[in-house]
Amino acid sequence: MNGTQHVTDTAAANAQLALVTAYNALTGQAVDVDLTGQNLGGLTLIPGVYGFSSSAQLTGTLTLMPRAIPIQSSSS
Repeated sequence: MNGTQHVTDTAAANAQLALVTAYNALTGQAVDVDLTGQNLGGLTLIPGVYGFSSSAQLTGTLTLMPRAIPIQSSSS
């Protein structure tokens, strides 16, 4: 690996905080489409919030258009 590794410094702490903030914001979003159990291969997801209450299959290419947000959730 080339470059600087930011493991326990301010840059790493800021990145972790940004990740947690984004995760918390996304988990609070209402799901527009539940794709549980579907094969996502060949789909193009337009902007929206997509949820999975358990699992979905991916055999092929899944295209995410700008601002499409897939979210794994334990509830529907």
